[in-house]
Amino acid sequence: MLPFDRVPGIAQACRDARAHYFDVTEDIHATAQVEKLAAEKNPPIAYAPQCGLAPGYVAIAAASTAKQLDSVEELYLRVGALPQFPTNALKYNLTWSADGVINEYCKPCKVMLAGQEELVPALDGLEHFTLNGCQYEAFYTSGGVGSLINTLRAEGRLATTANVAYKTIRYPGHRDLMKFLLDDLRFGQEHSEHLLHAHQRAPGGKTTEHNKVRLDRALLVSIFNKAVSWTPQDMVVVFVNAVGQKNGRRCQFNFQRVIPASDLWGRTWPAIELTTAAGVCAILDMHRIGELPKTGLIKQESVSLAQFNGTPFGPAYENPAALEG
Repeated sequence: MLPFDRVPGIAQACRDARAHYFDVTEDIHATAQVEKLAAEKNPPIAYAPQCGLAPGYVAIAAASTAKQLDSVEELYLRVGALPQFPTNALKYNLTWSADGVINEYCKPCKVMLAGQEELVPALDGLEHFTLNGCQYEAFYTSGGVGSLINTLRAEGRLATTANVAYKTIRYPGHRDLMKFLLDDLRFGQEHSEHLLHAHQRAPGGKTTEHNKVRLDRALLVSIFNKAVSWTPQDMVVVFVNAVGQKNGRRCQFNFQRVIPASDLWGRTWPAIELTTAAGVCAILDMHRIGELPKTGLIKQESVSLAQFNGTPFGPAYENPAALEG
């Protein structure tokens, strides 16, 4: 549950301690490091990266939806953790790590377009759609697709010109403001120094520039943490769209869930907190009782939706009020 840049070190420590490893990171580089450990001969522990909401549960839901088709032509995964009552220009409140939000807005995104795997820039692929009468936008962000593309391709389930991608859901207008901050104002740079164009008169009458400042992701994360309000009154939107061939006909199947913040065990659980925790706890529980491999890499899409919902944590997505019981 630590920031994404700590993931590889924790995974190595688990290997050395012979302790099974589970994480909820969306960072593709960190996950690649975990997969490298899992690929060694006779790994001593189980490695289950990306067990949260997205990546995590959404891959389980998408794989189950795709299995209704004989051949997948389009598979789009969309997830958003959104405030129920947006009031600022971004139409966004902090509901999880600001570091994680900015990271997924900056890193390249793994997608499949026309049957070819590609890395595309985050914030591209903007689309608008309506779900349950509410207007949303969605765009590429990094990490959410997890290992799903590789798994579907290995199973031979993808059409030769298939499109598979993950997109983050936001309220309309959010993406344009973030693109302005990250690209136009260059807050998306990993490390960048700029000179403020202030002038001062030095001895001898010379004018000099001064005040070199950092302008990068770390600064934007700091600004978000200080200026963007946190709220427990959020909701998680999950929307999967699968199109392809079934029995010789082109068919479409959809999966959608809207999970609100819930009052459980004497406090309000933000939806992002509840669903992320349920995701990793469900995988951990299935591993504990022997439903998942005891060692090696565990991919989220190897779990069926029925298996997930059958754990004590499945109701977090289906009926949160039932969790207390």
